Amino acid sequence: MNNLVSTLAKAGLLEKPSDDKGVVNFKWNRIQDCRKVQLPEMPSSKLTKPKQRIIVSQRYAGAGKQERPDGISSDRCDICKIPLLAESVEVHKSDELHVLRLTYRKNRKNFDDTKHILAVKNLGNETDEAQSGIPLQISCRVGMICDINLEFTNMLDSKEITVEKILPLISHKDVLAVNCHLPTTVHPGKKFTVELKALFSARCAVLYPLVLNLKQSGTDKTKPYLADIEIRVQSELMDALAPSVPFSRPLGPIVRLQEAPVLPGRPADMKTHDLELTSPLKSIHFDIPPILVRFLNTGFKPHPSMSEFEREKLQEIRALLPSRSRGSGNWLNACNYVQLLELLLFIEEHQMSRDIHHYDMHSAVLHKNKEGLWLNVPGVIDKRPSLLLNDVVIVNFANDQSISYEGYVLKIVGSRLLLGLHHRFEDQYTDQKLEVRFKINRAVLKSMHRALYLLSQHHAQGLMFPSLESSPTHQRPLRPWFNHDIKSNPEQQAAVRNIVHNSSQNSPYLVFGPPGTGKTVTLVETILQLWDPVQKSTRILVCAPSNAAADEITSRLLKTIESAKLLKKEQVKFHIFRLCAMSRTLDAMPLAIRAAEITNHDPRTGSVYFPRLHVIMSYDIVISTFSNISRLFLAQMPPGHFTHIIMDEVGQALETEALIPLAGLAITSYPKQFCCQVVMAGDPKQLGPIIQSPVAAEFGFNQSMLERLMSLPLYSKKPSTNRYDPNVLTKLVLNYRSHPAILKVSNDLFYDGELKPVGDKSVIESVCHWEGLCRKDFPLIFHGVEGIDEREGTSPSFFNRQEVEIVTDYIKKIHSEKLADWKEIGVVTPYNMQVKKIRKACEMLKMPNIDVASVEQFQGQERKVIIISTVRSRFQFLEFDYLFQLGFLRNPKRFNVAVTRARSLLVVVGNPKVLQHDTCWRSLLEHCLNNGAYTGMPFKLEALQDTKIQSVPARFL
Repeated sequence: MNNLVSTLAKAGLLEKPSDDKGVVNFKWNRIQDCRKVQLPEMPSSKLTKPKQRIIVSQRYAGAGKQERPDGISSDRCDICKIPLLAESVEVHKSDELHVLRLTYRKNRKNFDDTKHILAVKNLGNETDEAQSGIPLQISCRVGMICDINLEFTNMLDSKEITVEKILPLISHKDVLAVNCHLPTTVHPGKKFTVELKALFSARCAVLYPLVLNLKQSGTDKTKPYLADIEIRVQSELMDALAPSVPFSRPLGPIVRLQEAPVLPGRPADMKTHDLELTSPLKSIHFDIPPILVRFLNTGFKPHPSMSEFEREKLQEIRALLPSRSRGSGNWLNACNYVQLLELLLFIEEHQMSRDIHHYDMHSAVLHKNKEGLWLNVPGVIDKRPSLLLNDVVIVNFANDQSISYEGYVLKIVGSRLLLGLHHRFEDQYTDQKLEVRFKINRAVLKSMHRALYLLSQHHAQGLMFPSLESSPTHQRPLRPWFNHDIKSNPEQQAAVRNIVHNSSQNSPYLVFGPPGTGKTVTLVETILQLWDPVQKSTRILVCAPSNAAADEITSRLLKTIESAKLLKKEQVKFHIFRLCAMSRTLDAMPLAIRAAEITNHDPRTGSVYFPRLHVIMSYDIVISTFSNISRLFLAQMPPGHFTHIIMDEVGQALETEALIPLAGLAITSYPKQFCCQVVMAGDPKQLGPIIQSPVAAEFGFNQSMLERLMSLPLYSKKPSTNRYDPNVLTKLVLNYRSHPAILKVSNDLFYDGELKPVGDKSVIESVCHWEGLCRKDFPLIFHGVEGIDEREGTSPSFFNRQEVEIVTDYIKKIHSEKLADWKEIGVVTPYNMQVKKIRKACEMLKMPNIDVASVEQFQGQERKVIIISTVRSRFQFLEFDYLFQLGFLRNPKRFNVAVTRARSLLVVVGNPKVLQHDTCWRSLLEHCLNNGAYTGMPFKLEALQDTKIQSVPARFL
């Protein structure tokens, strides 16, 4: 160990402390060049004793309980919904009903003292029996009188109880209590009945908690008993969508892993790969420092057992983390760029390592066939967990935790994984039950760390904060437009012209493309204007954060080449190369790309292969993902080989992810400038990068490079003109997608009202005369419904059956009246479980080919008709409580993507009482209310609450 520490210290990665405690100090502020360092060989891989590893969720580390306000002001009680005189405030605080309501709202466990006294069930349905912690659920039908007979049983062995009062904590105009003769005495084992009648005119869900004041024989003290009741006004379809099993939290805030010695598994065969990854960077693992794990587990708070060294390191890290009060865009600078991003990347990995254990499996069984051992993982189809080929799972026999087995994912077929395990395991496995643990794939994390390392090596952090240099540009003439539609779009023309003329000099050129404005058309035209297939004077790398985005630009490029007759079909494969990652199978590629034969797939087997570097360098245009580009600089492709790097959808990528192609292929140490022309395109107002760490998010890690750059003076609007500098940025403003009524809210909130709807009127106005609209010629509907969010099993995701039924009603009406085909209708919802419930309902109602997906999956797509189900709807006493309920609906970018997918009709289904407390959803509500486009539950806008919720990092720091 001392030899290893000394070697790393010489490399500049560690420094030995001045004392003799043997504590290793990780240098956050620099990563020195390891290429010349020969690390000593580690001891042979003998089995060691098991150890425990602890990971604490950052959402809970260092957290205390956050108190909610009591809801009483000088002139009103918001819990009881009544005005108060100043002199009656103190009296009201001790009012019996107010105290019960406050207890119900803040701590329902205070009612647990009496839960053993009574048992309650609904006589209308023998299966409706209250369970501990779960409300009694009663189903009613719209327009039919519902008789609810609640039977209470005295569960005490020898004591009578007297029911003094029955108090509904939340009254409802459609529910009436009848035939309650009080007080009433109930003998041990005997029963009494409370009758309720309900009549509802619309589908909804009502929370109706009853408190019974009980007095046991032999005492004068009265105690409250809570009967929590949910009345659901629904159909048989909604009955069928009920939770299959009650919800239970699958994973606590602390994960304790018993890490036994691991026997290695069998990875997938890589012999077909000719690309040699010779860079010494490949051997550096960039593991998260153990000291940082300890700090994160304790919420970055000091504790008595810390050494002086640990306290110093903790202070260094706390000083490095920015204050969000500095404002968006200012959290990074050239001095802290590498240090801070490296730290935030480690923080994100810590949370990822914890969250992956949501999907761990207990009592799993492997199934054997001639190919090997298969594990069934039902959630893998929905990327829960997200697994790729050669990912690793850890397997233990349930009755033997002394040794673990590593299993490589060799094949994924539906929800089944073929695992490559150690031969010792395969020989002795005979259908025993197993414990299965999943591990995160660190490949992309390591690629991002390598990019930071390279940037640091080049001392080129200043390039990430560009300023325009004034030097003459080469005015290369443009060829005739390959896409004739650009002739009528001045902004698209300006973007292409400025990129071809390199007006941004040594600064990236930004293309700001709001929804439906033709960003991809602009990039394709740019690529074709730059491309010189005859002289081969340009070499263009096109990359994007996802396969979907890379495939989209590839497909559009092929289509334009064909329509412009630039090359014969059989010639394209000699000029364009779609470089796919190992996990990207040929079957998953779009048909047009497969037909062009431009991918790195073996045509005989369909598997991915990586050709030699000189073969890749022979292509004029290479298209890939940001993360896959890391293979090129690991193969030591020289920076500057590509004359242009065009990066699409940069707004969806982490800063460190977008850095991969730049640090590896666009930057050299001398001179400190980009050695090729860089173009970035995207929309910082739509969904940004998705991260799991709330701490990293609050400290700015979920801000994309595109969004950060646009906050710099160079890329900001100029105060004198209120316009962007066209030499460095073009904003596309002609919207070809949406009807003006649909576009307006998003346009006003996010795009300064500058978007101009110019879509094909035969499409965008095709629904304007539908009788189902609230207002003719206004193809936007907000349908208010008060439902209840539910969860089932161990899934943390919510669903709302009331909204499911309304969504399917709209689908049936729209299709039956021939407004849209099944494939032209899309349903967007923020929760995965709601996606599943709506898909199941569509299947039951025989409505095929309805695309139901999350907001993230719909980004970049459009449909003639979009229906949004917002889901969150839990009733609470105070409007402040709705802030807790909104969850990630309180995300402006998610809102923007959801409401800008529709061309001809947008229908929003949700609870306006909840949604009105978010600025974006409130704007949409006001837009609908002001234009007569609201329907559903009665609703009136209330004053917007200004209450703040404490963020996670506020607890940390």
